[in-house]
Amino acid sequence: SRLRTFVGKAVSPTGSFTAAMKFQAQLVIATAAFFTVVRARLSRRLLDDALDDLAKCTRVASKFLTAPVSREVAVGRAFTYCATDPQVKESNYVCPHFKEGVERALEHQDYDKQYDAAEFCEATEQYMLDIRGASRVLNTGNGPLLDFQISDKCQDAVASAFHPMEKLESSAVPDFWYSMCMNQDCAHFLQSRTKWCNVQRAPTHSYVVCEAVRRFAMDEVEVHEEKTMTPKQICELYGEFVKEMGIDVDSYEHAIHHDTAKRVKEHSQKK
Repeated sequence: SRLRTFVGKAVSPTGSFTAAMKFQAQLVIATAAFFTVVRARLSRRLLDDALDDLAKCTRVASKFLTAPVSREVAVGRAFTYCATDPQVKESNYVCPHFKEGVERALEHQDYDKQYDAAEFCEATEQYMLDIRGASRVLNTGNGPLLDFQISDKCQDAVASAFHPMEKLESSAVPDFWYSMCMNQDCAHFLQSRTKWCNVQRAPTHSYVVCEAVRRFAMDEVEVHEEKTMTPKQICELYGEFVKEMGIDVDSYEHAIHHDTAKRVKEHSQKK
């Protein structure tokens, strides 16, 4: 079967037989759980790529997670591995963003959960897949995470959502973006009052994106000097959110998969 072939490829030919069997057992469990979650969202080709990334991640994570540990310990060991891995370029820039991405990924799990390499990668790979949806929220912009551009439709969509007001209180922006993200076509109504909304389309993103933009907006409005924000400012905030998520994902991909050094260097030089 595909699953048996996949697991077979993941087992390292070196090391003790016991370690190999333990790694294989962990990967079988993680692969089955990961497959169940993502198979409805991805094409067969993309699903194969995702499963391959899960195997690669588990091999890397097994270097710093040799037994189940708490969330805090897992994050700390991941950061230390990133900071000391000679294959990671621009580590002073990459590793803090890598750590931030890992922290956000594990926050979606039970607080008391213990992480071995397979559990760690099941959580982080799933989160990285989900957060890519930030660039697909309707009427916001176009392009991949690191090259995302706010579209002209964004200001119109935002303005119509709180019409007839011309500005929105800064403190309301986090909840506004959460609602806009979760219920875009009915965003100007309370979620409890959208049962009548019958707009139907295929999902473009996960709730993970909506929770992330709300959190990002909360941090941003705390340092925003003005008490209100215009539609233009609210859209620009979303653009900054997508860029930040892109840097986190890119840093994770570089630290775990070692395949994005060029983009990481380009963005570190822009900071």
